[in-house]
Amino acid sequence: MDRRASHEARTPGRCSIVIPARNEAGNIEAAVLRTPGMGLGTEIIFIEGHSKDNPWDEIQRVKANFPERDIQVLKQQGRGKGSAVREAFATATGDLLFILDADLAMPPEELPTFYEAARRTPRNSTASRKVSVPPAVPAPAGRCISRRAACGASRG
Repeated sequence: MDRRASHEARTPGRCSIVIPARNEAGNIEAAVLRTPGMGLGTEIIFIEGHSKDNPWDEIQRVKANFPERDIQVLKQQGRGKGSAVREAFATATGDLLFILDADLAMPPEELPTFYEAARRTPRNSTASRKVSVPPAVPAPAGRCISRRAACGASRG
């Protein structure tokens, strides 16, 4: 079997979607409603980062209203988005890790495009909607990183 076929045949894994939420209380429910399930299951991890508009209570409310969704809630210990992402990655259970900004500037409905791109690429890859991609490769819709790469990156 050629290399391309082996990537296409790879079994989809579990997905973790990390949503850093600082001053985005108004987008929490929409993030859950608009985030599709992918792979063998989708975990949504909200990490609240020292907000002034109190998304913590909104995240708790939304989690209670959507018990069928696998929603984890964390309070950020450090400062900055990078810290929030690393803290959430450390608790993620997925094989593929996605970052979705709570402002929803990147539509959550585009995550499956990104999931498919990640499924077809070698492990330890990172993709971003902000990175230029050769024309032969479809541009992914958001940001995703394989679990192995994320864990290595988060230790540095």
